[in-house]
Amino acid sequence: MTEPRGYRLADFPRADDGLGWAMGLDGLAPEALWERFSPAYEAQAQAVLAAMERLYGGQALLDWAGEEDGEAALALDADGYIVALLHLEDPAEAEVIAMALKAGTMDELLRQSLAG
Repeated sequence: MTEPRGYRLADFPRADDGLGWAMGLDGLAPEALWERFSPAYEAQAQAVLAAMERLYGGQALLDWAGEEDGEAALALDADGYIVALLHLEDPAEAEVIAMALKAGTMDELLRQSLAG
C-alpha cells in the first residue's frame, strides 16, 4: 500500500521543490519532456493525472521525486494500492506517454502500465 503524498492535480501550477532531476538536465534549465518542471513535462504530468483521475476515480498523484527512478504518476485504489504507474522522468516512457496522449490511447496505456 502506498501512503498518499506528493502532488495532486489541484497543486498545478507547481514550483520547483528542489528535489532535482533523475536523469539530470540537458541544459542549464529544464526544457526536455522528461525534465521535471519544464513546460512540456508539467503539461504532460497534468494530462496524465487528469486521465488517471477520470479512469480510476480521483486517486492520482505524483510521487517519488528525488528517488533513483524519478518522479512517477500513480493511480491508487480506495485502499491506497497502486493500480497504474507511469515513470514521467524516464525519457523513453515520456515519449510513449506523449504519443498516447496525442493518439487518444491514454486509457489503454494506463491499463497496461502494471500488466507487463
